[in-house]
Order: sequence, then C-alpha cells, then structure tokens
Amino acid sequence: MTIQVVSGNITQFPADVLVTFVNPYGVWRGGVDRAIQAISPHYHRSLKHRLNERPGNLPNTAKYLVEGDSEMHGGEFKDVLFVVDDVDHPAPIDALVSTALFYAASIRAETISIPVPRTGQAARFFPDVNGTVLQFVRGVLEFSVLYPEVEVSIVVYDDDDMKTFLELCLGL
Repeated sequence: MTIQVVSGNITQFPADVLVTFVNPYGVWRGGVDRAIQAISPHYHRSLKHRLNERPGNLPNTAKYLVEGDSEMHGGEFKDVLFVVDDVDHPAPIDALVSTALFYAASIRAETISIPVPRTGQAARFFPDVNGTVLQFVRGVLEFSVLYPEVEVSIVVYDDDDMKTFLELCLGL
C-alpha cells in the first residue's frame, strides 16, 4: 500500500473517494466540508436529501457515499464518503478511520484521500491532538495490512508540524 502525507486542499488531490467526517446534526462548516461545498454543493445537498428521508440524528460511524464525478466540478476526486463523528458520543478515532477506509475499499476505491479528524474545528472538543494523530495512524496501519494495493493520501491543510508528525508516526 502506498501511504503519503500531503499538504493542501483535499479537493485537489486525485482520489476515487474523498473521506470527510461530519457531525450528526447537519451543520457542516468544517474546513473539509467548506472546501467540498466551494467546488460542488452536489455532495452535501445529496447527503442532506438522504437525511431528510430519515429524521433524527445520524448514528455514530454511519457511512454515506455520495457518488459524483471529477468532470462535474473543479476538484480531482470522484465520490465523497461521509462518516459520522459525533463529538458528544465520540467513537475511537482508529475505529472511525478503519470504518471509512474499509468501506471505501469495499466499493473498489483504488485511491482514497482522507483528513485527520478532530484536528480542525472539532479540536476544541479534543485537545490531545497528538493522541488523536496516534489513533488515526493506528487505523490507517490496520487497514494497510489488509489492503496493500490501495493508495491512501492523508491530506493536511496548512500545518507543517502536523504533516511532519504524521510522517514520523508512519515511518515515512
């Protein structure tokens, strides 16, 4: 498996599936969600439409795939995989990451871009960023053992220290 840590806008990296972690309340204003919505509101509108069909909060770690095509927007990704991360009842980061990656592989994604959850706006609820990163790395490595053929790009936005720390933890 190819694991790389890259810096920049996650929407501009080629991927069959772009993963984003969302809250269960339908308020999606984090950095990754803003970046996706800036180039194509299709993904979040489709998710909102699905959620309107099933009232109530989303279950933690629920997965919602919204299909798309890089031809329909200015990004380099195809589909978006939304994974619910309820900060009021948090699941372990490695479980969230594993859930996302295993699901993406199950739909035959060969390339996946994924941010580190709970390090942007949600970090105010989870101040132990180093612990978050270590759990994230554990989830990625667990996945990589079973799916060595899948390329995973861990995308960090404007944080050289985070990028360096991830590279060190992953042995890159």
